[in-house]
Amino acid sequence: MRASATRSGSGPVLAAAMRSSYVALTPDEATAVGVVRYIRDAHDPHTAEVAIAVADEWQGGGLGGQLLSQTVEHARLAGLESLAATTLRENPRAARLLQTLGFSVVGASGPYSEHRLRLGR
Repeated sequence: MRASATRSGSGPVLAAAMRSSYVALTPDEATAVGVVRYIRDAHDPHTAEVAIAVADEWQGGGLGGQLLSQTVEHARLAGLESLAATTLRENPRAARLLQTLGFSVVGASGPYSEHRLRLGR
């Protein structure tokens, strides 16, 4: 597995700085098996929403943690102050993944839990 950084979109540099994504590929680089991205909040440019997806057969082996760790470090270096994430309450593995990286539950609404990570400078 190899993780590589990509720039989303082909807009001006400012637009590219608004988002970041990483894709994990199989060893032969033929198939994407995981992706994580963040997008800065349009109303609060110091905060970004992060999302992650890992193929079912690749879950539980640490890939999600690797992708999310790289994204947290990138966000910190990009000057973000916090990351936000939303999980389904019925997905405790996702919540545990976020918690291992320092995210805290900050709210809940219906089937969703809201998480936040304050990034130190």
